[in-house]
Amino acid sequence: MISNSRHSSPTFVSGLPIAAMARRSLAGVIFYRELRSRQVTVRRFLPHLLRTIHFDGNPAGKPLLDALEWLRQKSGHEPPMDVVNKAWKRHVALEDGSTDRTGFTFCVLDRLHTALRRRDVFVTPC
Repeated sequence: MISNSRHSSPTFVSGLPIAAMARRSLAGVIFYRELRSRQVTVRRFLPHLLRTIHFDGNPAGKPLLDALEWLRQKSGHEPPMDVVNKAWKRHVALEDGSTDRTGFTFCVLDRLHTALRRRDVFVTPC
């Protein structure tokens, strides 16, 4: 039986109805599937973006800057996983311990969007 202190019914997990959690999980899967359908577009524009725009940041943005550099270099070694949060981990880390490069790329772009809004990362002149 799954429950918490607010609800003793087995239909609740972490205060949310199981049906709501299933919808949230399904929405995440659909969202990621839709992102993957845009993989060709991202593969086309990302190298140009990383060659043209130079990013810098404060200490909070360092893991993201490392990830952007990894994408820029198309490195053969494992990517810096410090940028991958819990929400993205299931799309990036594969069961065999390897990394899904497409998932990592989308994770970095999502984190870049957030970091730019928070001003942890910013665009610098050449």
